[in-house]
Amino acid sequence: MAITTPHTRSSRLRLLGVVSLLTLAAAAQAQQAVTLLPSLTLSTTSDSNVLSSNRAPQPDVVERVTPGLRINGRSRLWTLAAGFTVDAERYERHPELNDTLSRQLADGLFIRTGRTVTFRAT
Repeated sequence: MAITTPHTRSSRLRLLGVVSLLTLAAAAQAQQAVTLLPSLTLSTTSDSNVLSSNRAPQPDVVERVTPGLRINGRSRLWTLAAGFTVDAERYERHPELNDTLSRQLADGLFIRTGRTVTFRAT
């Protein structure tokens, strides 16, 4: 289990809040076309040196689950594309490395009549 500090937890909540607000703003516009695209990726990787040690390499098998959500929206005045993914990892031989929030990515693009705002956070 990962140790989460209040600072990282609040950053994650802010990112989720931004994506949520963009979703609500998109839904409130007239004449819009909004699409939500959920995704799920499952992978298994064999790593011969999971601890990156020169002295005592430790092999392991890592299982990763990556759920995600993208929103795409368009109207006459604006275009919106935003998304969020998070990785959860399970180590077969090193359970102390298991992490339900090992990597997170939020990105987005908002264009309104000549103005463009982009963001990317990991």
